[in-house]
Amino acid sequence: MPRTAAFIASAISCAAFVPLVHSQDMSIASDVAVPEVQYLKPFSGSAPFSVAPISTADPSFMPQAIHSGPPIIEAKGIVEGRRFLYISDTGKDQTHNEQATIWRVDPSNGMVVQFYRSPLLVNSKWLFYLQRDGEPDQLIVSDFGEEPVLHQEGTGAGAKVLAIEVLADGTAGSARVLHEGPPLRSPQGITVIGETVIVSDAAAGEPSKRYDAPDVEYLSGAVFAIPLGGGVPIRLFPDQTFVTLVGADSHTSKEGTFLKVMDIDGGRHDTSSFAWMPHSGFAMLYRAEVLSDDPLRLGALTPVPLVEKFQITVQLDGIRLDQSIILEGWRGTTFGGGHQTLVLTPSDLSGKTELILAVESPTTVPTIQLRLHVSEPPPSTEYRVLRDLELAKDPTNGNAVILDNKRTKYSARSDTMGLGATIDGLSRSLSLLPPEGGIPVVLWKGSPFVSPIGVEYSSDGELIWVTDHKGGADDTSTIWKIRGPSIIDQALILAPATGPGMGDAGVAR
Repeated sequence: MPRTAAFIASAISCAAFVPLVHSQDMSIASDVAVPEVQYLKPFSGSAPFSVAPISTADPSFMPQAIHSGPPIIEAKGIVEGRRFLYISDTGKDQTHNEQATIWRVDPSNGMVVQFYRSPLLVNSKWLFYLQRDGEPDQLIVSDFGEEPVLHQEGTGAGAKVLAIEVLADGTAGSARVLHEGPPLRSPQGITVIGETVIVSDAAAGEPSKRYDAPDVEYLSGAVFAIPLGGGVPIRLFPDQTFVTLVGADSHTSKEGTFLKVMDIDGGRHDTSSFAWMPHSGFAMLYRAEVLSDDPLRLGALTPVPLVEKFQITVQLDGIRLDQSIILEGWRGTTFGGGHQTLVLTPSDLSGKTELILAVESPTTVPTIQLRLHVSEPPPSTEYRVLRDLELAKDPTNGNAVILDNKRTKYSARSDTMGLGATIDGLSRSLSLLPPEGGIPVVLWKGSPFVSPIGVEYSSDGELIWVTDHKGGADDTSTIWKIRGPSIIDQALILAPATGPGMGDAGVAR
């Protein structure tokens, strides 16, 4: 058993979660040594939602290529139609300068044929497949327009949203522009709710500055609503400042139907080696309830909490054999699946010299904050504050998987429990997110992924498809398939951590 796994297994018998009631005596205990805390590093263990979490080394989740290489150059969005997959290809990267194309791929054999190519299509990014009974299917496309510098904001020239009719045999029919030009500047993620197209634009907002990097200025993002029949975009959530808005999706869960948008730099400032822009940050997911789809009425836009896990080590030299340790989390720091406090009794600590802790923290917070208490033995009910700790998160963020997630796709199958599949190109990971947020459960990370970007659930929930715009030879693209999580997998992922034995909060040794 790996060393970390052994710690986790031991934690089941030694950790307890209790309410915390403050004592009047808050002085530092003079007879107890202050523990030394090691530098905080990312923790690659399991999510606290799981009793027996899915292993990222499970070969059954290994990506398999259904197509790799030309003619697909720079794949972005991917959607499933009635029989085929549709892939958006900008055609341009550091070594290629081809015409933007939308490809049709047969998922059963990987056969690729051209679906749509036209001077009307300048720089296709993301797609939405619309199918309704009694109406022709439509492929709704966000066209980024001119992009003078790759992976930077556009100029607005050629920026548009268009709809392409999909004929019964899967070929393209007529195309129509729903809107072109201002206020669109860099349209990206796209979805349809009722009779309205929702598009995320990465740079159509006002110039702004990061609160945590006030010297860095950028063009903020904006969300627009466009009538499905065409018309002038109406800005949604104008009071919300987005950094780099990319994703747009909608899904229905037990709570209702929600619009979700992903700001790939909206979280805390990222100064690690992953940061490729001065205003780079961790990804931030927002949602708004759909109160009515026709006419469109949305509730307030609220953040979806995303959580990361870290491991720390506390030296226990000087703790008396009859004392207990109580750890209290601040600013969102929790243990074992959302518990604010963790208690280790004398029997847990007997003969131990250090404490290994897995702690959880919101991605928006730059530090882990803990208060360590020491509790006297019965009949005393008092405890004393030993030390307050504020630990900076490791700036390399080596195990983070919510960095550059441009889309989170939710399965339409009713028994998938609302889990969203999200792909992160920087950490090269495919993860699942519970609908209300939490710690991502990684299905696969690393090779053979090279630079994954788009994600799509199959309609039956059996497969997840991923576009990888650097996965093929000579910087061309690969389309991967990964098995979807089974009902048993999902039940384990969403199992609540309700007490001892349900998490991996820590172990003393």
